[in-house]
Amino acid sequence: MHHMYHQLSQHLALHPAGFPSTSSGLEIDILKKLFTREEAEIALHLTLHLQTIDQLSEKTGIASDELAKILARMADKGLIFERKKNNQLRYALVAFVPGIYEFQVQHLDEQLAHAFEHLYPELVKEIAGAKTPWMRVLPAEQSISGTEVIPYQKASEMVSQVQNIAITDCICRKEQKLVGRGCARPLDSICMYFGTWGEFAIDKGIGRKATLQDALKVLERGENAGLVHLGLNVMENMVGMCQCCPCCCGVMRALTQFNMPTSLAKSDYYSIVDIELCNGCESCIAACPVNAISMNKRDEKAVINIADCIGCGLCVVECAPGALSLVTRKQDEIVLPPRTGLEMWRAIAEEKKKTYFFTH
Repeated sequence: MHHMYHQLSQHLALHPAGFPSTSSGLEIDILKKLFTREEAEIALHLTLHLQTIDQLSEKTGIASDELAKILARMADKGLIFERKKNNQLRYALVAFVPGIYEFQVQHLDEQLAHAFEHLYPELVKEIAGAKTPWMRVLPAEQSISGTEVIPYQKASEMVSQVQNIAITDCICRKEQKLVGRGCARPLDSICMYFGTWGEFAIDKGIGRKATLQDALKVLERGENAGLVHLGLNVMENMVGMCQCCPCCCGVMRALTQFNMPTSLAKSDYYSIVDIELCNGCESCIAACPVNAISMNKRDEKAVINIADCIGCGLCVVECAPGALSLVTRKQDEIVLPPRTGLEMWRAIAEEKKKTYFFTH
């Protein structure tokens, strides 16, 4: 039985996002909790490319009618991706993170939460294994109000371009609560899926169907709670956006707790201080999620460490006297995101030498 789960572990490791192997075998225990042996065996035949039931029936040797039931069950459990295309259900492999882990938000229990948390340091190594991050910062809407920005730089613009919006709970803060940590920031109805992922999330009960106005309210609620907008690191067809905190969010923790600057892409902005307007209230220090702000002891004015600033704009939102603002980074400091998710994963695959699913 263990052999099948080891094979599945190795199969998931071929994904550009990766799946870590541990000396304790923790990753195998997690897979055994999520997948039945039969499901694990079928998952070995899935790739990043959508396949029909008949195609998978030929590969697995399982009759189409029986296989259809198993695949539907696996999709309902959030273990694989399902999409109806040309009136045919098709299935594909999803990464462990982002993917299987996030899809467990409605099923997460204390045992699974502790298992995920113990695996987290190894997952961080996978996140840090590529130069191209799969998440990036989008500034707080209030911090760039009235500023002309390129659409992919603005959360509300990205949301306005999508269809099939699903709003779901934050699995990161939910997990941290279950392991006895976490924070008081909102975890309910605060993260979003879009497009085909949104359609999948709605259909499988991972999230609820939402309107554009609902999504914009999520962005506002997140900013008011001091959360950072993190979206997939793409210019178009963004399939997910989270409202993240540095103490719970897996991607932000890689930056704040493991000091891995390549874990996420900074926004195209950084904060500056107008010394004349700064009154030394320190509200910006409390708002900054990455401790990039300190006080100059000589004149008790805020100082921004530009190298650490991620350009989230939360300090700007909290600055009552209006002493803080966002400015655009120098052109040679701006790294354009990949155009689509496929281009992003291909870049990550090449950087990590995990191109198997792009060549098979």
